[in-house]
Amino acid sequence: MRRYEIRQHACGDLRDIAIYIGQEDPDRAEAFVGELLAKIEWIADNPKLYRPRFEWDRNFRIAHHARYYILYYIEGDTVEILRVVHSSRDLAALLDDLK
Repeated sequence: MRRYEIRQHACGDLRDIAIYIGQEDPDRAEAFVGELLAKIEWIADNPKLYRPRFEWDRNFRIAHHARYYILYYIEGDTVEILRVVHSSRDLAALLDDLK
């Protein structure tokens, strides 16, 4: 497994997802965040399976789980998880905020 780091924005995203889902179903919130974390580990093992998003950067990629995008960057042997966001979000605006 490659090393991965979950950036501060992404940690906040996971927390917000858990809070939002947990309002209706706390058990599902815990399970879903667990699924997202498992997907992040899978991405760390297979970071190049998703296509590069050259419009932003050759090392930037986007994976998905259910209706959520996992935005990540490959830096050498490390996968940096930048954000975990709902697919309805404006990705261009989110990426501008990360600069």
